Amino acid sequence: MIRNSIIVLSILLVVLAGGMWIASFGSRITAHSSRVGDFQYLVYFESGHCYLEKSNIWVCSFWWPASWYWENRGLAGAMIKFPLWAPFLMFCIPPAVAFVQGPLRRYRRRNRNQCIQCGYSLTGNTSGICPECGMQA
Repeated sequence: MIRNSIIVLSILLVVLAGGMWIASFGSRITAHSSRVGDFQYLVYFESGHCYLEKSNIWVCSFWWPASWYWENRGLAGAMIKFPLWAPFLMFCIPPAVAFVQGPLRRYRRRNRNQCIQCGYSLTGNTSGICPECGMQA
């Protein structure tokens, strides 16, 4: 049950991250903007990257066009930039593993002469039915 929930959540996050990644190429998408004292906090998506920025509104800052970076600007604030394909690929891993795991498990159980459903050893079984779960062997 938990495994299925993780897979469904991962698929939803893949769709969300993929949608943000594709949409960020069209224009700048501001996800969050707030101001506390002299600092402005921004989370925005632009040209396939996610930006997490904390900037002092009284100090000029500059933009650095690298794919991954962390920039500490001292009094000016800080910025983290990373490509949006990274979380997209990270969220693709659990569904991909689940997609491959089922057929691999059945293949291994068939080769070891086990029941495909429950894994019970069918060595010496002449009836063709698993005594553990009742599945046709």
